[in-house]
Formats: sequence, structure tokens, C-alpha cells
Amino acid sequence: MKKQIALLLIALSLSAGANEYYYKHGQKVELTKLAEKRLDTTKMIKYYITKRGNKLGVTNEVIVQCKADVNCTSVLNAYSLETVSKLSKISLVKEVSKLSETLFLVKIKKDENIFKVSQELYNNKDIVLAHPNFIKTIKKR
Repeated sequence: MKKQIALLLIALSLSAGANEYYYKHGQKVELTKLAEKRLDTTKMIKYYITKRGNKLGVTNEVIVQCKADVNCTSVLNAYSLETVSKLSKISLVKEVSKLSETLFLVKIKKDENIFKVSQELYNNKDIVLAHPNFIKTIKKR
């Protein structure tokens, strides 16, 4: 009986973080929140770890790319975002005809869940890519 209760509690705690995921190359990557936080001079960084053990820092920014025939600015303006700005033009994309050549950096409100917003953007039919702007730790070989 104690084992069943323990397993139930573990399952409930794991399901509580079910919204903590993002899409990488069309595949869902689940994350576990770490207690560690860092307050930068301009933003709060929250840390997560993947199932593979990669530690990622997350701020309130999402990188977005729309389909080629879509006005990405107008699509993004439909969401309640803090700011929308062009990040850069893509020069190394093989199939540019299907994709917009411009990436956008979107800042969300600080009280919003970065993963929930990036999932909503990713599921929009006009958006090809919506990915949290991760801060990765560099490992030396």
C-alpha cells in the first residue's frame, strides 16, 4: 500500500510539470525545473534539465519563424506579447521557399509561462518555428 501511494505521489509530481516542454525538430522535449535561479541585471533566468541531462537557462524570450507567404508581424501582434522585433535574416536555409527568411525575437510578459506561450505559437498554422531562447551552459571537452 505504501509503495502504491509513493508511486501515485511521484506520478502526480511528474504530471505537474507536464507543460514544461518545447519542440525541437518537431519532437517534444520534456524538461524538469531546477531550484536554481539567477537574476541578471536585465532579466531573470530559470534553469531546467532535459531527460538527457542537458542544463538549459530560460528567460522570457521566444524565437519565432513564420511561413514564407505570411506577414509574421501581424500574426504575432494577435498575441498578447510584450515586444516583437526582427532578429535577423536567415542565410543558411536550404528550403527558403517554404520559410520566411526572417527570425523574430518575441518577449513575453514576466508572469507568463514561457513554454505555454511557445507551444501556442508553435501550434499556429502560420508559424513554422517557436522556440524558447535558451541560455545553454558550455561544456569543455
